[in-house]
Amino acid sequence: MADTVDFRALMATVSNNGDSNLDEVEEELQQLEGQKAELQEQLDRVNDRMQELQGERAKVVRRAVSAAKELQIEVPEEYRQLTTGGGGNRSTGQYEWSADGIKTKRQTVSRAMWRLSKGSGGSAGTEGQGVLRAGEFWGLVREQHGVAEEDLTAGDELQVELPNGREVTVTKVQ
Repeated sequence: MADTVDFRALMATVSNNGDSNLDEVEEELQQLEGQKAELQEQLDRVNDRMQELQGERAKVVRRAVSAAKELQIEVPEEYRQLTTGGGGNRSTGQYEWSADGIKTKRQTVSRAMWRLSKGSGGSAGTEGQGVLRAGEFWGLVREQHGVAEEDLTAGDELQVELPNGREVTVTKVQ
């Protein structure tokens, strides 16, 4: 501990003799970390809402495609893809997820959390299910493994214990 205190004093001395003040730098870094966390939370909310809206749009498209088939109306390719899974998010995502008793599935983080994290006390879930948002999941990864999402490359695999007690294996695919 004494080495840490001495080194900290040395850092303060060096920074005061240089171009920057260590306390000011650390304070600004702390402020920026707070802003980054707020923006990540906002981005998670936007992504969740976009996913909900895409699901609603897909329902309408599926009904319209069914009606178009009955009426023998040509369905543009972009809409046909939505009904066959080619353009939706149902079976795609950057990660493969597996947990005890659950078959491995390739999904986005948000979809996987709806499936795997119920009862975790997260902020998502319109009826108090306690589902983790993507940002909350990545916070757990940082706590448990010291890495951020952007640090992962294809093939990286992590074991993450969710607050509901479920141990999940997540593998970066792309």
